[in-house]
Amino acid sequence: MTQPTTAPPRRIHELLDPWVRTQPDAPAVRDAHTALGYAALDGAGQATAAALQAAGVRAGDRVLLVGENCVALCVLVLALSRLDAWPAIVNARLSPREIDEFIAHSGARRVLYTAHVSADAARHAARHGAAAVDWP
Repeated sequence: MTQPTTAPPRRIHELLDPWVRTQPDAPAVRDAHTALGYAALDGAGQATAAALQAAGVRAGDRVLLVGENCVALCVLVLALSRLDAWPAIVNARLSPREIDEFIAHSGARRVLYTAHVSADAARHAARHGAAAVDWP
Protein backbone atom coordinates (compact mmCIF):
# COMPACT_ATOMS: atom_id res chain seq x y z
CA MET A 1 0.00 0.00 0.00
CA THR A 2 1.40 3.38 -0.92
CA GLN A 3 1.43 6.25 1.53
CA PRO A 4 -0.50 9.35 0.56
CA THR A 5 1.79 12.15 -0.43
CA THR A 6 1.43 15.65 0.85
CA ALA A 7 2.46 18.68 -1.09
CA PRO A 8 5.45 20.51 0.33
CA PRO A 9 4.69 23.84 1.97
CA ARG A 10 4.44 26.67 -0.52
CA ARG A 11 4.47 29.56 1.95
CA ILE A 12 6.06 29.93 5.36
CA HIS A 13 2.77 29.98 7.30
CA GLU A 14 2.04 26.46 6.02
CA LEU A 15 4.98 25.15 8.06
CA LEU A 16 2.86 25.67 11.21
CA ASP A 17 0.02 23.39 10.13
CA PRO A 18 1.41 20.10 11.53
CA TRP A 19 2.25 21.76 14.85
CA VAL A 20 -1.18 23.42 15.09
CA ARG A 21 -2.84 20.01 14.51
CA THR A 22 -0.63 17.91 16.79
CA GLN A 23 0.59 20.29 19.51
CA PRO A 24 -1.69 23.34 19.53
CA ASP A 25 -0.79 24.43 23.06
CA ALA A 26 2.95 23.75 22.89
CA PRO A 27 5.13 26.88 23.15
CA ALA A 28 5.83 28.33 19.71
CA VAL A 29 7.26 31.83 20.23
CA ARG A 30 8.07 34.03 23.21
CA ASP A 31 9.60 37.39 23.94
CA ALA A 32 9.69 39.64 27.01
CA HIS A 33 6.07 40.74 26.43
CA THR A 34 4.21 37.80 24.88
CA ALA A 35 4.23 34.01 24.64
CA LEU A 36 2.10 32.07 22.15
CA GLY A 37 1.45 28.39 21.54
CA TYR A 38 1.10 27.09 17.99
CA ALA A 39 -2.68 27.47 17.77
CA ALA A 40 -2.55 30.99 19.23
CA LEU A 41 0.29 31.93 16.87
CA ASP A 42 -1.72 30.63 13.92
CA GLY A 43 -4.81 32.53 15.10
CA ALA A 44 -2.81 35.73 15.55
CA GLY A 45 -1.39 35.31 12.05
CA GLN A 46 -4.86 34.86 10.57
CA ALA A 47 -6.30 37.85 12.43
CA THR A 48 -3.33 40.03 11.49
CA ALA A 49 -3.61 38.95 7.86
CA ALA A 50 -7.23 40.13 7.88
CA ALA A 51 -6.18 43.47 9.43
CA LEU A 52 -3.38 43.92 6.89
CA GLN A 53 -5.75 43.11 4.04
CA ALA A 54 -8.24 45.66 5.39
CA ALA A 55 -5.35 48.16 5.44
CA GLY A 56 -4.80 47.54 1.72
CA VAL A 57 -1.99 44.97 1.66
CA ARG A 58 -2.38 42.73 -1.40
CA ALA A 59 -0.74 39.64 -2.84
CA GLY A 60 2.67 40.48 -4.26
CA ASP A 61 3.14 43.57 -2.08
CA ARG A 62 6.42 44.17 -0.30
CA VAL A 63 6.08 45.23 3.33
CA LEU A 64 9.09 46.54 5.24
CA LEU A 65 9.16 45.47 8.89
CA VAL A 66 11.40 47.65 11.05
CA GLY A 67 12.00 46.07 14.42
CA GLU A 68 13.93 43.71 16.60
CA ASN A 69 13.34 40.04 17.33
CA CYS A 70 9.89 39.70 18.88
CA VAL A 71 6.63 37.79 18.66
CA ALA A 72 5.08 40.64 16.67
CA LEU A 73 7.62 40.23 13.86
CA CYS A 74 6.89 36.51 13.72
CA VAL A 75 3.14 37.13 13.55
CA LEU A 76 3.58 39.77 10.84
CA VAL A 77 5.73 37.45 8.71
CA LEU A 78 3.12 34.68 9.01
CA ALA A 79 0.28 37.12 8.24
CA LEU A 80 2.04 38.45 5.14
CA SER A 81 2.68 34.89 4.01
CA ARG A 82 -1.07 34.20 4.23
CA LEU A 83 -1.68 37.18 1.94
CA ASP A 84 1.04 36.05 -0.50
CA ALA A 85 2.86 39.31 0.27
CA TRP A 86 6.59 39.66 0.87
CA PRO A 87 8.07 40.78 4.18
CA ALA A 88 11.47 42.45 4.33
CA ILE A 89 12.77 42.62 7.89
CA VAL A 90 15.14 45.45 8.78
CA ASN A 91 16.92 45.77 12.13
CA ALA A 92 15.66 48.88 13.92
CA ARG A 93 19.15 49.46 15.31
CA LEU A 94 20.31 50.68 11.90
CA SER A 95 20.93 54.38 11.49
CA PRO A 96 18.20 56.73 10.25
CA ARG A 97 20.04 57.04 6.92
CA GLU A 98 20.17 53.26 6.50
CA ILE A 99 16.48 52.83 7.33
CA ASP A 100 15.62 55.62 4.88
CA GLU A 101 17.64 53.84 2.17
CA PHE A 102 15.71 50.61 2.75
CA ILE A 103 12.41 52.48 2.54
CA ALA A 104 13.46 54.34 -0.62
CA HIS A 105 14.80 51.30 -2.48
CA SER A 106 12.74 48.35 -1.24
CA GLY A 107 9.61 49.03 -3.24
CA ALA A 108 7.58 48.48 -0.07
CA ARG A 109 3.94 49.61 -0.15
CA ARG A 110 3.84 49.70 3.65
CA VAL A 111 6.37 50.12 6.44
CA LEU A 112 5.51 48.67 9.85
CA TYR A 113 7.47 49.34 13.06
CA THR A 114 7.44 47.12 16.15
CA ALA A 115 7.64 50.19 18.38
CA HIS A 116 6.15 48.44 21.42
CA VAL A 117 9.29 46.32 21.87
CA SER A 118 12.00 48.51 20.35
CA ALA A 119 12.85 52.07 21.31
CA ASP A 120 14.84 52.31 18.06
CA ALA A 121 11.81 51.24 16.00
CA ALA A 122 9.70 53.78 17.91
CA ARG A 123 12.19 56.54 17.01
CA HIS A 124 12.13 55.57 13.33
CA ALA A 125 8.33 55.43 13.39
CA ALA A 126 8.14 58.90 14.95
CA ARG A 127 10.60 60.27 12.38
CA HIS A 128 8.40 58.99 9.57
CA GLY A 129 5.12 60.08 11.14
CA ALA A 130 3.83 56.52 11.42
CA ALA A 131 0.38 56.11 12.95
CA ALA A 132 0.03 53.79 15.91
CA VAL A 133 -2.16 50.77 15.14
CA ASP A 134 -3.34 48.04 17.51
CA TRP A 135 -2.78 44.78 15.62
CA PRO A 136 -4.33 41.52 16.75
